[in-house]
Amino acid sequence: MNPIELIIKAVPGLGDIYRKGEEIYKALKAIYTDLSNIDPYKRVEVETKYTYRDFYHDLYVWDYSKTWKYIGYSLSRYYYKYYGIWYFDAKIGEFRHRDEHYTHQNGYPPEVIAKAPNYMKYNVLSQLAYEA
Repeated sequence: MNPIELIIKAVPGLGDIYRKGEEIYKALKAIYTDLSNIDPYKRVEVETKYTYRDFYHDLYVWDYSKTWKYIGYSLSRYYYKYYGIWYFDAKIGEFRHRDEHYTHQNGYPPEVIAKAPNYMKYNVLSQLAYEA
């Protein structure tokens, strides 16, 4: 990192804008590697969205009637990022859209995990089932 970047990043407010711009640039580069084809005089729209997938642990107990009894579930939610860009491609002369889904199916870990109170604590979950 050069000294000018260090100074810019240290200035309150301006540093935040620089870091955000750097993040957007890296995201665009991940979606569309040849940014030189984007016409800078045409409108470019960039969007970041999030999608989620639920992660359940269903809780069942084997009761005295010799059947499985459903007693509830533990629900966590995994959030994944989505980047999209609308741009004018000067090379072909028309607007295009590119996107990248940072999802489980594409091999990416979640950005955020909204954890259930006993997330991945199998001993606690089994104890709750046992008490029920």
